[in-house]
Amino acid sequence: PAAGLLWVGARTAADALIPAPGARAGNAAAVLGGRIYAVGGEGPGAGYGRKVLVYDVAEDRWSGLRRRR
Repeated sequence: PAAGLLWVGARTAADALIPAPGARAGNAAAVLGGRIYAVGGEGPGAGYGRKVLVYDVAEDRWSGLRRRR
């Protein structure tokens, strides 16, 4: 792979993804097992949150991560 590109399966960070549900800034992200996890961040007018969104590369869709109890 070219330097500076993130490879997840057959896609790269240069590929456009479908928009995540809701705008956020200042969140962290990690790649694990063909999924991109977007953690926390600040939403419009809502302050910082603990929400985790998961983008499944193979299915090309976003979903929320359920909290374990």
